[in-house]
Amino acid sequence: VVVGLFFFFITVDAVFTGVQIVNYRVLELMTAIALSSTVLFMYFECIILRRFVDGMVTLKGELIPGVHEHPLYFSTQSKLAFCSICREKLGPKTQGYEHWACKTCNVDSGGNKGSGKGSGFILCYLCYQ
Repeated sequence: VVVGLFFFFITVDAVFTGVQIVNYRVLELMTAIALSSTVLFMYFECIILRRFVDGMVTLKGELIPGVHEHPLYFSTQSKLAFCSICREKLGPKTQGYEHWACKTCNVDSGGNKGSGKGSGFILCYLCYQ
């Protein structure tokens, strides 16, 4: 939402700058280049902001050395799976469907490129605690 609003304001400002460039009667070359380059820099600023925001909200896996060799990622997705530690089915006995899953071992993601069997490595909420 923030990036979308930012892009909207940049577009409005770019149109305003374009109208100013067109309406000038006598433009020196450097003035025209300076005004035109502001539009380009505004879009670069939007791209940089988007990459920054994407980097801030990307989920980072948690590495638990004694439990699994790959990073585990939190998920609330309800699915039929069993905890790889306690062998309990995800659900009421494991305090809900919240779990940590290994994206490397998961055969469901990435076109079955995972190295694990079944649904990969799943860690239930109780075993995580």
